[in-house]
Amino acid sequence: MKLTHTLGRVCILAMVFMLAACEQLQPAQGAAQANAIVHNYFLAIKKGQFDQAAKFFPVEKRQEWLDFLTDNQARMGSLGEYEITGPEINTVYSGQYLIYIIDADYERRSTHEVVTLFLGLKESSPHIAFHKITSEKPLVL
Repeated sequence: MKLTHTLGRVCILAMVFMLAACEQLQPAQGAAQANAIVHNYFLAIKKGQFDQAAKFFPVEKRQEWLDFLTDNQARMGSLGEYEITGPEINTVYSGQYLIYIIDADYERRSTHEVVTLFLGLKESSPHIAFHKITSEKPLVL
């Protein structure tokens, strides 16, 4: 009988600890910040303010992404209209990935893009981890 009570208490404590761990990072926590980041990122690109757009990446990657954005504009022209869909939230052991799909029209191309943000458990704000143009096709006028 004592073994059953002890085992029951251990199970209850284990469930409480598991629930507490799940409470650390809720999807809504990072989503609101991520939505603002993606919107401001594309707004900066549309305005040609690539240095501002690059600030949404980790410090050690900013120059690489600044070069990417500059090259992208030279190849495809200025960003025109765009539509942001998302996020799809994937929770991993170390935090959350927030994935956005963007359909965009540039001067010379229409694109389908994926922007992935990451919010680590110990971070207060998400950052852009990756921006990939998954397809390009000539803009139909």
